[in-house]
Amino acid sequence: MIFLAPLIILALAPWLLGEPKRISRWTAAALGFVGVLIVIRPGSGLAPIGVVFGLITAVLMATQHLLTRKVAVDHPLTTILWSGLIGAIGITMALPVVLPMFDSAWQQTLGQLPIFSWMVLVSLGLTGGVGHLLQIQAYRLAAASLLAPFMYLQIVPAAALGWLVWGEFPDIVSWVGIALICASGAGIAWYEWHSSRRQAASAATNRPA
Repeated sequence: MIFLAPLIILALAPWLLGEPKRISRWTAAALGFVGVLIVIRPGSGLAPIGVVFGLITAVLMATQHLLTRKVAVDHPLTTILWSGLIGAIGITMALPVVLPMFDSAWQQTLGQLPIFSWMVLVSLGLTGGVGHLLQIQAYRLAAASLLAPFMYLQIVPAAALGWLVWGEFPDIVSWVGIALICASGAGIAWYEWHSSRRQAASAATNRPA
């Protein structure tokens, strides 16, 4: 459900950002989403509240990417500084309300986390910050609708981290979905690159001497 975000971006980018509508990008996003469905193999019995939160997350993720493209004219460090600062303030203000909701068993568990778990938690800030910085730079150089299918590639490092951190390795069916996800992202990148070169060559040929 979260990976509905690229489709939302493709649907809104032409109207909110003035980007061109291209069937190739829709095709890449659709193939990537099929790959996600193969990986997660959604079945019955999903909790309705979980479905609602999943859909809300997809909408918020798409909104974040669209807004990043909208403010891409600013320096990447400016964007990441303000987003991090606002997030830190919001979370800090929520702590007095959220912390009492945890029972004593959960609070005790937090105090007994091994070093490796704390290293993973700290790495979230580092990798998240670097990833967001690269994301901002990408949106400065490319259209949001072009970058949307690449979001599906997140399933690849997610599978790798699942194996390294939790010892969960994807099965054969999951790898089929992962391959389809990678193919959709690589395919749209190659197609757009080839098309841009062809258009540049055509423009150069038709240019008056």
